[in-house]
Amino acid sequence: MNETGRLPIYRFGLLWLIGANLRMAVLALPPVLPDIQHQFHLGETAVGALTTLPILLLALGAVVGSAAVARLGPRVALAVGLVIVGLSSGARGLGGAVGLFIASVALGIGIAVLQPTMPSITRVWFATRVGFATSVYSNGIVVGEALAASLTLPLIVPLTGSWQKALALWGLPALVGAALLALPVFAVPLRQTVGSLRWWPRWTDSVTWRVGLLQGGGSVLYFGTNAFLPTYLHAAGHPGLVAPGLAALNTAQLAGAFIVAVFARRGSSPHGLLAICAICAVVALGAIVVAPAELAIAGAAVVGICSAVAFTVSLAMPALLAGPEDVHRLAAGMTTIGYLAAFLFPLAGGIAWQVSGNSALAFVPEALGAVFFGTVLSWPGRSIGRSLAVRIQ
Repeated sequence: MNETGRLPIYRFGLLWLIGANLRMAVLALPPVLPDIQHQFHLGETAVGALTTLPILLLALGAVVGSAAVARLGPRVALAVGLVIVGLSSGARGLGGAVGLFIASVALGIGIAVLQPTMPSITRVWFATRVGFATSVYSNGIVVGEALAASLTLPLIVPLTGSWQKALALWGLPALVGAALLALPVFAVPLRQTVGSLRWWPRWTDSVTWRVGLLQGGGSVLYFGTNAFLPTYLHAAGHPGLVAPGLAALNTAQLAGAFIVAVFARRGSSPHGLLAICAICAVVALGAIVVAPAELAIAGAAVVGICSAVAFTVSLAMPALLAGPEDVHRLAAGMTTIGYLAAFLFPLAGGIAWQVSGNSALAFVPEALGAVFFGTVLSWPGRSIGRSLAVRIQ
């Protein structure tokens, strides 16, 4: 059936659901961390490890996802990743503190399998509408983040009666997605090369590093601001702005995904959009630092929009720039570089704050991330993005 028929509607729906599962189980944990910390008597280091493990494992496990696509094909790789996510999310409430950490590692591995597989299935299902399809599942990612972060404490925990059952409930959508993938309507064309595809990323290719820094810049901006905005506002004497600031940062991402969808449908090059977002993000970070009382919420919202634009554009790059047999390799390399940056840059910002005593320095890595995603497509080398105007739709 062609892409104007009913079948792609089903595929768009499943694509959105899988996107939501890339973050839903992860973002369900922070709201219940105080209960977990109290029950298991965890120190601050252990709590920090629980929140950063998925990001680190996304970087370290992306190549596993590439190998899964090469050996199993994108449909089976997606199903495997979803099953791991669903089961490990539920298992976080079993086995005490040790079981919590083991299940969290498994959850990170499951998401690491899914992340580089999504561009491959997008290329297979929507070869002529890669940009728009990417905006669909990136919207799922953003909505999944917002739902898990906002509903876990006020709704899911009271509904289930415990944080253990709440985390298990957030794993059910992943199992539903895996079951849906078994339906014939979601089949992908069989390729004789599956099982013998190359899977190791091309680390010597400048394109791999540039799209990795594109994703990494947006992720550094998002995760770094999420990490330091609460503590900075407390230090600046505005603790009452923490909740609305974080809400603005995370919900505004929906606008970013919508902006990319509009640009994708128009067939516009992402260069100008990314440059504008980079400038806006740096200005917004400066506004948060200079005038937190007046501009923290607005600045956080602008950061959320800009980081979502960069992230969504980066997700489309592997399917647009690589051949069908190499999409998973480029996606794995991009994911590894991007999430290593998302792990290391905010860490450097925290160290700079602690050593210098100047809280504003914590936002310098986030500003650098914005500079990266705003300029990296224009760096010397193979042209990226200029030729995409006719393809990113």
